Amino acid sequence: MSSIVLTSGPRGAGKTTYCNKYVKENPNFHLFSRDAVGRQFFGDQFFNPYLGASRYVFELLTEKLKKFELLSAKKDLTLLVDYWNGSNKERYRLLQMMSMYSENVTLAVFTTPHDKCVEQFFQREGKEKGWNPSKDYHLYHELLKGVEDLGFSKIVYVDPTVPILF
Repeated sequence: MSSIVLTSGPRGAGKTTYCNKYVKENPNFHLFSRDAVGRQFFGDQFFNPYLGASRYVFELLTEKLKKFELLSAKKDLTLLVDYWNGSNKERYRLLQMMSMYSENVTLAVFTTPHDKCVEQFFQREGKEKGWNPSKDYHLYHELLKGVEDLGFSKIVYVDPTVPILF
C-alpha cells in the first residue's frame, strides 16, 4: 500500500537534510520539498509573503499528489513531503488533502533538541536577518499540542541523528 509522510518540526530541526538523505537511501521514497520547489520558481523571494508563492507551491503539491497516486497504483511507494506546517490548522489542511490520495498519512515530528535547532538555523540562515529561532522553537512546540487528535494514520517521532524507517 502506498503512503505519504508529512514532516513537521521547527526551523533548523534538520527536516530537509534528513529527507534528502533518506530519499537517496530508499528508492521507493519520493520527495516533495516545499522550500526546494519554492526556490526553484521564486529564488530568494519565495519567502516574501506578498508574492503568493506559497499558494503556487501548494498547487504544485496537489499536482505531485495526483501523479503519485497514478505511480503508486503500479508500485508500492511512499511520498515524503517536506512542507512547513507550523500549526495544527495547517497540518489538518494538509492531512485532508493528502488523504484524498492515500489512506496512510503519517506525521513525522522532528524531536531535534533546542540548542541543535538554533545552531543549525544560524548555520543555514546567518544571524544578520534578525530572526529568533529560539522563540520559533518554543512556539512550534506550543502549537504542536493536540496533534494526536488530528487523525493521522500514525505519528512518529524522529531524532534526525538516528536512522529510522517510516
